[in-house]
Order: sequence, then C-alpha cells, then structure tokens
Amino acid sequence: MPKIPYSKRKDGRYYKQIVIGIDSNGKRKVKTLYDRDWRELDKKVRAFKLNVDIGKVIEKDITLKECIDLWWKTKVGISISSMTQYKMILKKVISIQHMKMKDIKPIHIQTIYNDLYLDHLYGILKSLNVLLKNIFKFAVNNNFLTVNIMDRVTMPKLPSNTRRALTEDEKRAISEAFSIFNDFEKAFVGIALYTGMRRNEILALELQDIDFTNKCIHVRKTLTCDETHRVIIKNSPKSKAGIRDIPITQSLYIILHEYIDKNQFKDLYLFKTKQCNFISSKSFDYRWKKIKKKINIFMPEGEETNISPHYFRHNFATELIYANIPLKTVQYIMGHENVNTTMNIYADVKLDMDDIISKMDACF
Repeated sequence: MPKIPYSKRKDGRYYKQIVIGIDSNGKRKVKTLYDRDWRELDKKVRAFKLNVDIGKVIEKDITLKECIDLWWKTKVGISISSMTQYKMILKKVISIQHMKMKDIKPIHIQTIYNDLYLDHLYGILKSLNVLLKNIFKFAVNNNFLTVNIMDRVTMPKLPSNTRRALTEDEKRAISEAFSIFNDFEKAFVGIALYTGMRRNEILALELQDIDFTNKCIHVRKTLTCDETHRVIIKNSPKSKAGIRDIPITQSLYIILHEYIDKNQFKDLYLFKTKQCNFISSKSFDYRWKKIKKKINIFMPEGEETNISPHYFRHNFATELIYANIPLKTVQYIMGHENVNTTMNIYADVKLDMDDIISKMDACF
C-alpha cells in the first residue's frame, strides 16, 4: 500500500496547506485544500499548483513582492546573468515589498529614487525605473491596480554620461603608464586599447584564443554570473555577431608575447586571481582603480581621468573608422549586429580644420 503523503484531520479529511504569498506583516499566506479521499486531494493539489504557476490563482490584494514574482513568470528568454542583475536591482525596493500594491504611493518610490540619486547610484536608478514601470504596468493590466502610480513619480535628472573616445592627453598618459603597469595591467590595457574588446570578453580569454600564427585573437567566450552570483564562462559572446577574429597589431603582438612568456597559466586562462578563480566585477573594479591611479600620474597637472574600460572600446572603433577601414569591417571587428551601432554610438567626430578647409577649397 502506497504511503499517504497528506496529513489527516480528526474529522477524517486529508488536508494540504500551500503557501500563496506573504501578507503585509511579512507572514506567509496559505491556502488549505481538503478531501476525504487522499487521491482526490492529490489531484486538487496538483491542479492548484499548476494554476498558481500560470497566474490563475491570484488574490487581487497582493503585495509588491507577490506582484514581482508573478511578473517574473511572464518573462521568457532572459539570460541568467541579466535575470541575476535585475533581481539585484529590485532589492532596492525591499523596504516596501511587503506593502500591498494598492497601498503604495508615489512618495514611497520617490524616496527610494532620491536615496539612490544622493548615493550617486545613477545606473541602478535608471535600471530600477525601467523595471518598476514594467511591473506596475503589469499590475494595471491584470487589475491589481486601477491607476499606474509610476506616472506620478519624478525621475531625478541624471548627469550626462556621454560616451567618447580617449583624449590626446589620456592617450599620452596611458602610453607612459605602461612603464609602471604590472603584468596584468599591461596585458589588459594593451588588449583593450588595440582590440576594442569588451571587458568580460578580455577576462575570458584562453591561451588557445591567441593565434600568433595568423596574428588574430579568436573571440568566442565571455564572463557572466550564474544564479548564485558565481562568475562562470559563457561559451558565446554578447550576441552571434560577437563571435569574431580580431587582428593583432605589432604593438599588441609584443605585449601578448611578453605576458605569455613571463607567466605560467595553470588552466590556460590568461586572467585569473591568485586563487585561480575568474575575476569578479568587484575584484576587477579594485584593479581598475589602481590602473586609473597610475594613468593619472602622467596626466597634465590639475587634470584627472575617470575613464572606464569601455572608453578603450569607443576609442578603438573611432580610430578604425578614421583610418578609412571599411565600415562593414569595423562592424565585424567590433562585434556589432547593426552597422548603425558602429556609427551612431562609437564613432566620434574628429575635426581637423586644416584638412576640412583644404577639401572645401578643392570643392568650391
């Protein structure tokens, strides 16, 4: 006789309690199902859980956390790394997630926004705003709310974060800083400067990706995070277009040869911690601060640079375009799916007045 998986009441009925949410006090809300025949109860339980999964069993008086959980179930095709990032951002509303959706006012959201702004967490603020707009729109569409309060929340004006190429002073300072960079810094900055690769593409490089014979770097992987926030290798770049081969210039050839000849790579990855782990964002940020500090030693007096690795990517694309390399070739090397991305985002305008006047004179 099979073991009965349900508890039995004194009145002879079997029962099962199923958690369906969290109330405004942070306590679990449960739904209790009953039946005198445990097999029939089993059918009820399975059907109820299925309806919960597809969003049919919903109390309209739900909390923000319950709404977010339901909204997640509508999201498909999101990568693990993106989902992990979104969930980390949504932790910023943890102070109000126990509140019922109907009780949340614009001031609750506004206070969170203002705190993030004062802490200079502009990127998180911008992303959180997008996520909450989608979540509250979902709530209105599913009749959990009659009014979308996000329409009355004021987004603080964020400082402009204009992407640009490196200035001449920054290029000069970077070149001089190579004399005091350590091995990691020389290799990372060299690859970023001469290939325009994304940060996590560089940190995922293996020895086999460096093809000295054909003088190119095979870009096939990137770093990402799993659901537990552990840094792992993803065997595909940001998009299909990200799979590419980037030429190795003579300057980079020397840097890579020196780095590889000097270092022993136990598991063939070029960049790892002393404990042989992949480099996390936090660990890299610490290293990057040291790189910037060394670059700033060579900046003009009274000037400091606050560049990120992405500035090297921006600079690389701009230099390729102004070197008259065909635009489709630049698109391929950069790993862009759309050529408009190459032109509209990464190509800065360089004004050489003497050259422009000379060409205009020839035209007119």
